Amino acid sequence: MSRRKHLDHRPIVAGLRALPGQWGRVGNYWWAESAKHAVRDIQLGRTPSYQPAGAFEAEIRIGADGDPIVYARYVGNGEVAA
Repeated sequence: MSRRKHLDHRPIVAGLRALPGQWGRVGNYWWAESAKHAVRDIQLGRTPSYQPAGAFEAEIRIGADGDPIVYARYVGNGEVAA
């Protein structure tokens, strides 16, 4: 599996904003702790593409190989129905 050291979040965010409420893959991570940090940064808008804070939800899913994968969805100013 290919993993990138630095991920360009702009095209990912553009895709998520185009499909509000739908989960999309952000990226695979080597370690669960790194994935947890990514989820927190997305939710708090610490990664500029995901601003303002609270505009995106994020979660970790475990891939078939056992590696953590971060998924996110755009919710805008409020919660989007599942």
